[in-house]
Amino acid sequence: MEEIIPEDKDASLENALASLSSTIVTNAWQVKDEIYLYDLTGKRITRLAPDLVGAAHLDGRRGNDHFFATLTGFTSPGTVAKYDFKVPLADGAEDHSARWSVYRSTTVKGLDLDQFEASQVWYESADGTKVPMFVVKQKSTLFDGTAPAVQYGYGGFSISVPPFFSAFVLTFLQMYGAILAVPSIRGGGEFGEDWHQATIREKKVNSFNDFIAATQFLVENKYAAPGKVTLHGGSNGGSCILAVPQNWS
Repeated sequence: MEEIIPEDKDASLENALASLSSTIVTNAWQVKDEIYLYDLTGKRITRLAPDLVGAAHLDGRRGNDHFFATLTGFTSPGTVAKYDFKVPLADGAEDHSARWSVYRSTTVKGLDLDQFEASQVWYESADGTKVPMFVVKQKSTLFDGTAPAVQYGYGGFSISVPPFFSAFVLTFLQMYGAILAVPSIRGGGEFGEDWHQATIREKKVNSFNDFIAATQFLVENKYAAPGKVTLHGGSNGGSCILAVPQNWS
């Protein structure tokens, strides 16, 4: 058995697809998917869809001169992109965008999905742990300290909260000029079992502190207005929200 693409210690392999001249893989890294193109010797050629904040699924046949990727996320219920090996590139070109195009996309009546954007930021919790958080908004919504925000969290049972699509949430953001914040607080499975174990039993307060620190980050950095951050969560996330007032200092 021969190793072609070495293991990435910081990411998990989600999907792999072989073509006549390349291997395409999807890695889950820091709670979002990344698509990479390799040659058949295992040399990384380029990254595709670098702006994706969401999930990707690859589909194709080895004998074809193209493959497809289905992309989903906060701002897209489903976009099918096509990579076409027949499109010529300059020798040694690192930019493969000429070969990458939207093949099909899902539209939602009443929403212009191109007017929304999602990003990922990092903040520091009470014990110094770095925690990532997704931020979703209309492109016209400014980070000037005036926007209301909905902050959603779960943080338990090793269950991850990846990017998700909700027409209801986007409609709310559009109508009220609000932002959605989704911190990947400890207790979930976003970074493996250590991330989960960091909040069990007497360490449960770490989840609460992560959630509190997320709100503080939003306000201090003018993502959201003081007093206008609404906390939201269900099941384990609901218990987190109930505990926040008791642990806020």
